[in-house]
Amino acid sequence: MILLIASGIFYVLVEHPPFSLGVQLVYPSASGQTVSETLIVFFLYVFALVGLYMIYNSAKYRHRSSVFYSSLLSGVLVVMVALLLLMFIYNNMK
Repeated sequence: MILLIASGIFYVLVEHPPFSLGVQLVYPSASGQTVSETLIVFFLYVFALVGLYMIYNSAKYRHRSSVFYSSLLSGVLVVMVALLLLMFIYNNMK
């Protein structure tokens, strides 16, 4: 529920914006957003939380170093990709 609120679901419910702007999924201004942008941001937040959960669970495998490092690095990679994509969307709004 918090992720939906953070991704802008209230704006979508109140303003009823279009799903997308033709081939453009992200609204190029900070004064509005499309439904597709809300969904993209929501799934990127979920993606980042999955990466954080992978990092958290990697501690279970401390005694098996190869599994520990692969789980840890996978989690860090997932978080980094999600954050980079979120920053890309944010920078397109300006």
